Parts: sequence; structure tokens; C-alpha cells
Amino acid sequence: MSKKTATIIIIALIMVLAAVFAFLYFRDTGAKESPVNEDSFPFFPGGGEGSGGEQGGDTISDTSSGETKAVLEQITTTPVAGGIIFTKNSEAYIRYIERALGNVYEKKIGENSTVRVTNTTIPAVYEGLWQKDGNWVLARFTDETGSFARTFYAEIEEDVDVDTPQDLSGTFLTNNIESVSISPDTKLIFYLTSNSGGSLGIVSNPDGSGKREVWRSPIRFWNSYWSSPRTVTLTTKASAEAVGETVLVNTSNGAVRTAILGVRGLTSYQNYDGSYIAFSESSLSSVKFRVLDTTTDNVKTFSLSTLPEKCVWSRNEPNILYCAVPANLPAAKYPDVWYQGRILFSDEIWKLDAENGFISFVAGLENLSGESIDAVNLSLSPDEDMLLFTNKSDYTLWLLRL
Repeated sequence: MSKKTATIIIIALIMVLAAVFAFLYFRDTGAKESPVNEDSFPFFPGGGEGSGGEQGGDTISDTSSGETKAVLEQITTTPVAGGIIFTKNSEAYIRYIERALGNVYEKKIGENSTVRVTNTTIPAVYEGLWQKDGNWVLARFTDETGSFARTFYAEIEEDVDVDTPQDLSGTFLTNNIESVSISPDTKLIFYLTSNSGGSLGIVSNPDGSGKREVWRSPIRFWNSYWSSPRTVTLTTKASAEAVGETVLVNTSNGAVRTAILGVRGLTSYQNYDGSYIAFSESSLSSVKFRVLDTTTDNVKTFSLSTLPEKCVWSRNEPNILYCAVPANLPAAKYPDVWYQGRILFSDEIWKLDAENGFISFVAGLENLSGESIDAVNLSLSPDEDMLLFTNKSDYTLWLLRL
């Protein structure tokens, strides 16, 4: 081999090695996401369509591993409209209202027997919102003609007679309430109605008395949630085809503050002291799950894909929330296809820390039950050692011991 040929070969090898090094270096660099801290509150995402690059924070993928100690129990085999865990005589109980006839049942946790508490028929109850001690419930149903929604405030006597179910006594609230939520101390309610001028937000006693208007908007179709003691969170009804808005309404003075604006497919859920708002954004036939820190204006984007209505915030630790997360998320327009029932999930339960971004696996519901469970209406027990939820696919009630 000539000296000239050897030189050419060496130069060629150096060029190949340099090209390989450059490829690996820039490939690795491009795969890393840089944290982005929004410099203003409210949160206004860039990109408009909700399908561009990452917006507004850290992508969280830290996961703590280990064996789960969670135990899953099916509470009902028939559909329910809502349930609550409460404490009576230092013992934990579950009360729930059935969907078909509106009867209320009670079960002492750890025992097999279930007691029928009431015998008043309320056909086709689709939602039951409970007072924290199980002493009253807002039963939501459609009238017999199917033309308008009715909301019944029903009181339940504290002492349950096993042999004689009680009659439900109470009052009807205003017809056609579109959304209703209960204050954290369960002493007041907030509900939305609408007219030709838009939406009205009303605060009243649970039985509908003492009502006063605290908010109005020319826009219709909002969802409400009474999140912290004096704040109601209102979010426009979500669709992947539209951008949404979340506003915070002070129930004492009616002051309104925009929290999130311009997010496609927006749904949101604020914690109990107002320091964090979990929200989701439709993106490329999927969904991004994020948490806004209302104190620092920072937004964290978690690696888990779920919707805020599949989560529950801790009352004892304001930065902690438990979420039902789909094990697999088929490509689709979210949240529309899920709302329409065209897609149902098989969920896992995860614990998220909004402060430091840690996530930890709690339980795989299908592994524990042998069936797919799409968990909604999550609530924690007073001691936060149990998680109650409904399976969206058949509306049965389940209990997970954490």
C-alpha cells in the first residue's frame, strides 16, 4: 500500500468517526426537554392548536418503584350514582345512592352486610353529591318527560334502623341546574343555570334557600367545582375541537380571575387550598396532564396521560393527588371520545406530588380485579387510607385500600 493511499484511508476513517460522534451528540441533545417557566399568571400556552412543542414547565417522569400493598374491593354489583366514605362511632362506613331507584344504602367497611337506609323511589338518578358525613345528598335526575333536569336535596336521619328504611325528606332546587358543587365544609352549594343572556352562578344553602347570584357570563356551558373555601373553579365544557378557559370566582365578593386560557380540550381541577390546579390539554390524538402552581406560576407537565376528572386532591397534603391513569391510551380526540363512551380505559392508580414532581405507582386495577376498570368520581376517606371510585363502564362502586 502506498503512503498516499494510507493517508486517504486514515482521513476517511477520521471523517466517519466525526460524523458518528456528531450524530450521537445531537440526537441525545435533541431528546432532552428544557424546563420552561411561564413568567405570568394566568397560563397562556403558545402554539395555539395545542399540538406543538412542550409548553410551560418540567416533564416529570420520576417514578418510585416497589410492591403495592393496595387491596381492592367491589362494593356493589349494581350501578350507583355516587358514594361517600364517612366516620360514625369511630368506624368507617360507605353510603351510596343507586341509579335505578334512588334508594340509599350503607355498608360498614370490613363487613359483608349492606343495609338499605331509605325506601323513597327516585327513578334514574344519574348523579349523587354527598355531604361529608353522609347526612344529606343532592340527587340529580331527569323528569319523567325527559325534558329537564331536577335536583332534590334529601336529608337522611343519622340513626339507621336495619329493619325499617326511612323516607327521604327534603326539597327540590331550581329546575334545569346545569352543574352543581358542594363547598369544602359542605355548608353551602354553588350551581349554574342559564338563560338567553348566558350563565348565572348561584350560591345557596344546600336546600336551595338563601340564594344569591355571585357570577354571570355571556358564555354558556361551564362545569363548576367548589375547590377551596371561598373559590369556585369554572371551566368551559371541553372538546378537542375548541380552546377553553378556567376562571376562579370568589364566592364572598364575586371577584373573578382568569387562571388558564387558550388551552385546547381544557379540563381542570383545583386543590383545596387553591395552591395548585391540575389541567389537561388535547394534543396530537392524545392528552397532556399538567399542574399549575398558582403561587410561583410554574407549570409542570407530567409524563402520565390522564384527565383531571379522574383524580382527587388530598385534603391533608395540598400538593398530593391520586389519579386513575389509563394503562394504554389509544390515539383519539380527547376528551370527546371518552365523554361519548366510544373509548373506555383500563386504569392504574398513581400518586402525584405537585410540589417536587414525583410520581409513584399505587395499583393496577385490572391486575387486582381481573377486569378493566375506568375509574371516575374518586374520593378519599377522612384518614386518606382508602380510595372510593366508580367504574365508568358499568357504574359499580369500588374501594381501594391504599
